[in-house]
Amino acid sequence: MQDSGGSTGETGLSVEDVAAEPQSVALAAGLLIALALVWIFVWRASRPHWRSGGATSGRAVDSSWNLTDYFVGILIFFMGQFLGGAIVGTWADEWRLLSGMVFGGGLSAGYIVLVVTRTYRVELSEIGWRRAHASVVDALVSLGVTAGVLILVGALFTVVQALGMGGILWEQSAFEDVQEAEGKPLLLISITAVFLAPVFEELLFRGFALEILGRRLGTTPALVLSSAIFALVHGEAFIPLFLLGLAFGWLYVWRGSLWAPIGAHFLNNAFSVFLLTQG
Repeated sequence: MQDSGGSTGETGLSVEDVAAEPQSVALAAGLLIALALVWIFVWRASRPHWRSGGATSGRAVDSSWNLTDYFVGILIFFMGQFLGGAIVGTWADEWRLLSGMVFGGGLSAGYIVLVVTRTYRVELSEIGWRRAHASVVDALVSLGVTAGVLILVGALFTVVQALGMGGILWEQSAFEDVQEAEGKPLLLISITAVFLAPVFEELLFRGFALEILGRRLGTTPALVLSSAIFALVHGEAFIPLFLLGLAFGWLYVWRGSLWAPIGAHFLNNAFSVFLLTQG
């Protein structure tokens, strides 16, 4: 192939091609960061417990993580979504949703795993990353709870539409972004929404939230408050997201592990992406 100012040879990819698509570079970097954080999260969870009464550190263990730490995590999630979407969206609007999910979820997960656990010397098991001894019954219950909430949301939405209501309490513009996406953006949005978002969001909104809020408010108030925050931070579709938050939170309290709500969140997002991409 003829080399013409920056060509890389047979691939036909040139420096000019890369420069013409900065959003691809930014999204690739964001996805790599997100995947690296997931790897660190899993690696640290697989390590032997290192909180042993200060035996390895030579000092007393401090586990006084508090509401401030939680709301800092919420702020990082919100700002990551906003800034990631705004920055990348200036180059190409079709990448806005994906970049918001990657930066918001990735940065908040990184804050919890790399900052909070190190600062207070707590194990990841203390924020829900525990091995779940799941059975077929557990899986069926998780599936049933998710399906039940989706059916309830669908029924309520039908009533709301019939009454001519709706608006921001029900509708979510992200649905339109998924429906309008195609090609590479759609593929990456689907992968992120189905596989990465459940891990990032359940770590923050269930594991971290319910452990902190539950110790101070009790289980039921913690479920309600964490679900409301989960819905509010997304900015739209408050009622469906609030109900889903309650369901995911109940699964976490029931099983004592993040795996149950992560699985339910995965099913919800996979079902939603499937429906939205069917035209």
